[in-house]
Amino acid sequence: MALTIGIGKNYQEIQKLQNSDWCKLQLIDDGYYSFLYNYFEIAKLSEAESDLIDLYDNCEINDYQLIRLKQVMEICLKDVQWRSEEFEVLTSWVGIQTLETEVRKTITKSRLIDIIETLLTLIDNAISSNLKLICIGD
Repeated sequence: MALTIGIGKNYQEIQKLQNSDWCKLQLIDDGYYSFLYNYFEIAKLSEAESDLIDLYDNCEINDYQLIRLKQVMEICLKDVQWRSEEFEVLTSWVGIQTLETEVRKTITKSRLIDIIETLLTLIDNAISSNLKLICIGD
């Protein structure tokens, strides 16, 4: 599973450009997305919505939701600073959800910081250009 994130006016415009330089960040089904997922959920404005940023779905983020995502990602960046250079993240379970069936992956703090900073740059660029953050999942 992969998620591609960039900025643009709308999803249709970005879909045409998906294989070009518009793509600024890609997330895959690994520990980095799993770590960030909880923050994405905190940033979500409506409980009725599906996931804010989802590996499997498309979305356009703008206006106050974009500002809210930026605020939460700034908190996330501060939280990560206190982590060790490598740490494990729960990514899924095999079968029923128990301690014994957890699947964990090791991620690095430096790579996670790079991802968060790239996302924050995209958000800033979207806000300053009056564009949307466009997410394309598969």
